[in-house]
Amino acid sequence: MARLAARLLVLASLQGGRAFDLPDLPDMPSMSKFANSASNALPNMVAGSEMGVGGGNDGWTCPDMQGEMAKYPSGWPTKLDCGIYWYGPGGQFKRATPAQKVELTNPSTWVRESDGYANATERFNNQFYDPYRNTMIFFHGWSGTTAWIPQTCSRLSTMNPGPNQTQIDIAASWFADGWNVGFFYWDQFADEPCLRDAEQKLWFDRGGNGLRWASYSPSNSSVSWEHYLGEEESVSEMCAASVKEAMGDFYGGRTVRFVGHAIGAQLATSCAAKLHAEKHVAAPQRLALLQPFFATRDFSFFGMGIRCGQFTNDDGIQDFAASATVSFVKELWLLNRVVTEIYSSEMPSESGMGGLANEHLEMHTVLTKYDPLWCHGNADKHCMNVATLALYFLSMGSAPPPLVPTLPSGLPGQLTEQSVQPGVCRVPSASCSDEQLRALIERRTAASTDAENTEAGSGDSSAGATIVNGGAFAATASAFAANVVPPQEVWKQVAGGTTLDTNDDVYELVIAPTANDATPLEGAAEMMSQEMLNSGVVPNPLVEAAVNSDIVLAKRDWGLTRAVALDNPKNGMSMLQAKAGLAALAAIVCVSLLVFGVISLGSRLSARGFSKADGSENDLEADASSNGSDAEDEASDVGSVRELSSGRSGS
Repeated sequence: MARLAARLLVLASLQGGRAFDLPDLPDMPSMSKFANSASNALPNMVAGSEMGVGGGNDGWTCPDMQGEMAKYPSGWPTKLDCGIYWYGPGGQFKRATPAQKVELTNPSTWVRESDGYANATERFNNQFYDPYRNTMIFFHGWSGTTAWIPQTCSRLSTMNPGPNQTQIDIAASWFADGWNVGFFYWDQFADEPCLRDAEQKLWFDRGGNGLRWASYSPSNSSVSWEHYLGEEESVSEMCAASVKEAMGDFYGGRTVRFVGHAIGAQLATSCAAKLHAEKHVAAPQRLALLQPFFATRDFSFFGMGIRCGQFTNDDGIQDFAASATVSFVKELWLLNRVVTEIYSSEMPSESGMGGLANEHLEMHTVLTKYDPLWCHGNADKHCMNVATLALYFLSMGSAPPPLVPTLPSGLPGQLTEQSVQPGVCRVPSASCSDEQLRALIERRTAASTDAENTEAGSGDSSAGATIVNGGAFAATASAFAANVVPPQEVWKQVAGGTTLDTNDDVYELVIAPTANDATPLEGAAEMMSQEMLNSGVVPNPLVEAAVNSDIVLAKRDWGLTRAVALDNPKNGMSMLQAKAGLAALAAIVCVSLLVFGVISLGSRLSARGFSKADGSENDLEADASSNGSDAEDEASDVGSVRELSSGRSGS
């Protein structure tokens, strides 16, 4: 427990000593009682979705064993294969190779080494990764589903079922827009019979004996537990290490986006916080949480609960995962203005967030509700869960959907010219820019700027961390200022839900109950949607200037991350950087010469002082010698006079 507490203290630090408001960690019994320790094998499981009990392995088979296994030279699923895979068009993929890192003690690593490719296109076609593209990394959730599990030798990928039993590439628009698309696979850790156990691995090694993972042998359909005993003590730490290894220290894209699905939303958030704490060049500027979920006890009665089909009095870590995720989202916004967008097929009160996500998560995010009616009229919960993933990916290929006004009756209005304006983001979407979504969140936080300043410890409302987009929403913000928490805005889909095509989607702005049960003002949704249609929301230039000065983004343009190739930003440094570098070099030379001159002058003055002292001593000796000679001469003269006087007397 002491070791775990120390790890959590490290987890709690972010930028400049600022600590996260992490919850207290309760006692954690060993997770081994949920495993079949006698046979060291996975117990029988019941097939289900991520919201329920785990996927099955009783009599499992691996279709096309040789073909599937050949795709993974790592030895997956028998050997552990956890890390990032880069995807290309048509479902092609390659495991990420280590990118160049800077070692301060090794000057040869201070400049970017040539990778042998003639241009960026050739590089991407061979690696499915280019360090100067924008980057999206996806984090899957629990492996407890029959749709994709290691025991069937299948992994979630960019290829998904489409209409008429076809396969569609849900990332095609991302590739067309010039993005790197990566998947962080942790499926062998996630393949737990109990969702709660998979979730806890995201944060720490609960048993203290290494993170356990499932090893499958397709040749004889056997499975066993193994334990990872590496340096990392959580899947989040493994994630941060994988991102740093895959993207290195020479990443130069303008934005990085982490997309997490179900409990993978927790992983995306925690991994992002770790990278920002280290101020790593690959730290993300945006988080997309798709159908975020937090595990709880299924049922409680007189202190006993049913967890994964078993009676237990173990509360585990209670709501630590939810509280920590909320804290990270809040701090990433306050300190770095990292945008967090949430997409769900359920309203907040219906989703797995439940009461665990408090007002801070509502305050610092934008929330969109999909309505996938093609999931058998919303009767298929598993379909709705997966639909959120597909709809978000596909929305990158469509302009931000239109917003219709909310009528006084509460019903959605009709499309107008204001509803459809190219390049305007009134509804959160994957195709909205980071700046546009940041403006939507800034607008919400206008009513609580002073409170946030006090809580953040800044004490003022100067540029950067506290500037908000006032604009036409100042009246609305002040109207809600009386509430402890501004009402939760939800962009709710009202049309286009019968198709997978995102081009026919239409949304309205509604007000959902908040975590503190604040009652929305009458007509609030109508007023806010109309103001948004009339005036829109534009990024605040002062906020964006502060964001662009963030050390993470600065590292992508400066520092020891560029080779010397003037005016070629993809291979070297710009003229501005070259001039600044030369100016710095000139300053160093001038200061060195000045110091040398001062030292040299001091030496000369000191030498001259010693020379004068020696001359004075010689003069004194000469004077003394001269005086002595004069005295002798005088004595001689006196003697001569006496002799002469004596001679005269004798005469």
